[in-house]
Amino acid sequence: MAEVELNDEKQVLIDEDLLLRLVEESDMGGEFEHKGIHHFLKQLHIMGCSWRSLWKITLFRGDSEAELDPAYAKYLDDCACGIKRDFESEEGV
Repeated sequence: MAEVELNDEKQVLIDEDLLLRLVEESDMGGEFEHKGIHHFLKQLHIMGCSWRSLWKITLFRGDSEAELDPAYAKYLDDCACGIKRDFESEEGV
């Protein structure tokens, strides 16, 4: 697959006080205790603190990754356009 040029920067603005409160509330003993969500929110905070770094989020499903699998790349492009459909890899996974 040809290399894809990234030229459409997106930005997510998050109130740090709110994010830190959610990190605390999702921790063990918190009102919304949830280990997975807690660690996701902590990582999001670390990414925000590393504001000088460029971040890229790479989704994958099984052995499929957009830069390596054209069918998965098309699926993710469709998702980004609001087109809802299921993804089935060429291996049928």
